[in-house]
Amino acid sequence: NLIDVKGINKVGETLTINGVAKNTGEVTKPFTITGSIVNPKGEIAELQAKDMDLKIEESKKFSYDYSVPMEGVPGKYKIILVLWAGASNDANKKKMAEIENDDTVIAERVVKAGIDSVKVTGKLKSGEIVGFDVEVKNVGDVAKVFGVESSLTDPTGKLISFPAKDVQLAVDEV
Repeated sequence: NLIDVKGINKVGETLTINGVAKNTGEVTKPFTITGSIVNPKGEIAELQAKDMDLKIEESKKFSYDYSVPMEGVPGKYKIILVLWAGASNDANKKKMAEIENDDTVIAERVVKAGIDSVKVTGKLKSGEIVGFDVEVKNVGDVAKVFGVESSLTDPTGKLISFPAKDVQLAVDEV
């Protein structure tokens, strides 16, 4: 009856799901744990079934490691675990409990965008200021802080980096 999730919770990272199964019945018997992870688009990743024999009142810990794909959808992932009485290959196994946790995993995708060049017309004198605007839009499904970095290359090929700026954006905010 316990789900404990540990992990970095970003795409490309491993999510560890820990659980505990307990036989509250009156006989020793085989049990099976099955599970799935549902991404925000409703796509399902099935977790491998785990078989275990549990004595009366015995508890056993189990865990799953799930690698959130790099192309994973950002947002909340639903974790569903089911405890079955019977072995995984038993067609007559009985569903005993189902636990769902839908606010545990936030997958964050790092997006890098670049502008290859900005054309400046005219001649600049030493010390003149050149300004440019960068537009960032949060197209994800959660509010977050974006780090914006910029740089330019001068005519001699020297890279000039500007201080990074953090921008807090709500969903669909520009």
